[in-house]
Amino acid sequence: MKKVVFMISILGMLLLGAVNTVLAQDEMSERKDTISVDNSDPVFYDAEEDAETKSSGNGLIIGIVAGVVVAGVVVVLLKKKKK
Repeated sequence: MKKVVFMISILGMLLLGAVNTVLAQDEMSERKDTISVDNSDPVFYDAEEDAETKSSGNGLIIGIVAGVVVAGVVVVLLKKKKK
């Protein structure tokens, strides 16, 4: 029983640690200035503007993982009480 709890906790920690790595895959290189086709003026992208339009879902992912871990612990405790 201790092995199951240990494996569930290790899996939960691995999932929490992997969230930032997975989300960082989108931002491999910095954006460069481009030329707009409409008026031929260079358009510079600002990191702050991009951060405002792109919402991060870290809280949701962490909440789901934490819920799964808590549910696993509850199931293990209920099975332990039945014995």
